[in-house]
Amino acid sequence: MIERNDVLIYLKQVRKLPLQVVSGGLFKNKLEEHLYVNQQHME
Repeated sequence: MIERNDVLIYLKQVRKLPLQVVSGGLFKNKLEEHLYVNQQHME
């Protein structure tokens, strides 16, 4: 289970990235990585 707060914090961080980086597929990879790390942290 992912804390809603963690996602909101992450999205705020992503907003600082250049738009081309976000739309270039990095966003999806970073989000998956972030969620994976969070999942590991909770176990």
